[in-house]
Amino acid sequence: MTDALKTVVVDRPANSAKQVAHTELIALSPVRIVLTRAARVYCQTLSGLLVAAGLGVPAALGANLAAAITMLQAFGVCMILALFPAMASAIWNTGELLAKLDETSPQFRA
Repeated sequence: MTDALKTVVVDRPANSAKQVAHTELIALSPVRIVLTRAARVYCQTLSGLLVAAGLGVPAALGANLAAAITMLQAFGVCMILALFPAMASAIWNTGELLAKLDETSPQFRA
Protein backbone atom coordinates (compact mmCIF):
# COMPACT_ATOMS: atom_id res chain seq x y z
CA MET A 1 0.00 0.00 0.00
CA THR A 2 1.45 3.35 -0.96
CA ASP A 3 1.14 6.54 1.01
CA ALA A 4 -0.99 9.36 -0.28
CA LEU A 5 0.80 12.19 -2.03
CA LYS A 6 1.67 14.99 0.32
CA THR A 7 2.17 18.67 -0.43
CA VAL A 8 4.12 21.01 1.79
CA VAL A 9 2.61 24.49 2.03
CA VAL A 10 4.65 27.18 3.75
CA ASP A 11 2.59 29.60 5.79
CA ARG A 12 3.85 33.13 5.46
CA PRO A 13 2.45 36.10 7.40
CA ALA A 14 1.62 37.95 4.17
CA ASN A 15 -0.66 35.12 3.00
CA SER A 16 -4.26 35.49 3.92
CA ALA A 17 -6.84 32.73 3.92
CA LYS A 18 -8.24 34.21 0.70
CA GLN A 19 -4.87 33.91 -1.06
CA VAL A 20 -4.35 30.33 0.12
CA ALA A 21 -7.84 29.37 -1.06
CA HIS A 22 -6.99 30.50 -4.59
CA THR A 23 -3.69 28.63 -4.76
CA GLU A 24 -3.30 26.78 -8.03
CA LEU A 25 -1.32 23.55 -8.22
CA ILE A 26 0.42 22.98 -11.52
CA ALA A 27 1.31 19.45 -12.59
CA LEU A 28 4.50 19.25 -14.63
CA SER A 29 5.26 16.54 -17.15
CA PRO A 30 8.03 14.08 -16.20
CA VAL A 31 10.17 15.28 -19.11
CA ARG A 32 9.94 18.88 -17.92
CA ILE A 33 10.85 17.85 -14.36
CA VAL A 34 13.93 15.95 -15.51
CA LEU A 35 15.08 18.75 -17.84
CA THR A 36 14.55 21.41 -15.17
CA ARG A 37 16.59 19.46 -12.62
CA ALA A 38 19.34 18.75 -15.17
CA ALA A 39 19.49 22.44 -16.14
CA ARG A 40 19.80 23.41 -12.47
CA VAL A 41 22.67 20.96 -11.96
CA TYR A 42 24.35 22.25 -15.14
CA CYS A 43 24.18 25.88 -13.99
CA GLN A 44 25.40 25.03 -10.50
CA THR A 45 28.30 22.96 -11.83
CA LEU A 46 29.24 25.60 -14.40
CA SER A 47 29.31 28.34 -11.78
CA GLY A 48 31.36 26.15 -9.43
CA LEU A 49 33.87 25.31 -12.15
CA LEU A 50 34.19 28.96 -13.13
CA VAL A 51 34.90 29.94 -9.55
CA ALA A 52 37.37 27.06 -9.18
CA ALA A 53 39.12 28.02 -12.41
CA GLY A 54 39.79 31.51 -11.08
CA LEU A 55 39.19 33.13 -14.42
CA GLY A 56 40.71 36.50 -13.64
CA VAL A 57 37.79 38.57 -14.88
CA PRO A 58 39.34 41.92 -13.84
CA ALA A 59 42.43 41.21 -15.92
CA ALA A 60 40.24 40.20 -18.86
CA LEU A 61 38.37 43.49 -18.67
CA GLY A 62 41.64 45.43 -18.93
CA ALA A 63 43.69 46.05 -22.04
CA ASN A 64 45.27 42.58 -22.01
CA LEU A 65 43.64 40.70 -24.90
CA ALA A 66 45.53 37.47 -24.17
CA ALA A 67 43.85 37.23 -20.75
CA ALA A 68 40.43 37.62 -22.39
CA ILE A 69 41.16 34.83 -24.86
CA THR A 70 42.35 32.59 -22.03
CA MET A 71 39.17 33.40 -20.11
CA LEU A 72 37.00 32.42 -23.09
CA GLN A 73 38.91 29.17 -23.51
CA ALA A 74 38.52 28.35 -19.82
CA PHE A 75 34.81 29.21 -20.02
CA GLY A 76 34.39 26.83 -22.97
CA VAL A 77 36.13 24.03 -21.10
CA CYS A 78 33.96 24.63 -18.03
CA MET A 79 30.81 24.54 -20.18
CA ILE A 80 31.81 21.16 -21.59
CA LEU A 81 32.79 19.73 -18.19
CA ALA A 82 29.47 20.85 -16.67
CA LEU A 83 27.57 18.65 -19.15
CA PHE A 84 28.59 15.41 -17.46
CA PRO A 85 26.99 16.08 -14.04
CA ALA A 86 23.88 17.38 -15.82
CA MET A 87 23.60 14.17 -17.85
CA ALA A 88 24.12 12.09 -14.70
CA SER A 89 21.38 14.11 -12.99
CA ALA A 90 19.01 13.55 -15.90
CA ILE A 91 19.63 9.80 -15.81
CA TRP A 92 19.23 9.70 -12.02
CA ASN A 93 15.99 11.71 -12.05
CA THR A 94 14.58 9.58 -14.88
CA GLY A 95 15.22 6.53 -12.73
CA GLU A 96 13.50 8.16 -9.75
CA LEU A 97 10.44 9.05 -11.83
CA LEU A 98 10.27 5.52 -13.23
CA ALA A 99 10.50 4.13 -9.68
CA LYS A 100 7.59 6.38 -8.64
CA LEU A 101 5.62 5.20 -11.67
CA ASP A 102 6.35 1.60 -10.68
CA GLU A 103 5.07 2.26 -7.13
CA THR A 104 1.91 4.05 -8.21
CA SER A 105 1.05 1.94 -11.27
CA PRO A 106 1.88 -1.74 -10.63
CA GLN A 107 -0.10 -2.75 -13.73
CA PHE A 108 2.83 -1.53 -15.89
CA ARG A 109 5.24 -4.07 -14.37
CA ALA A 110 6.52 -6.78 -16.67
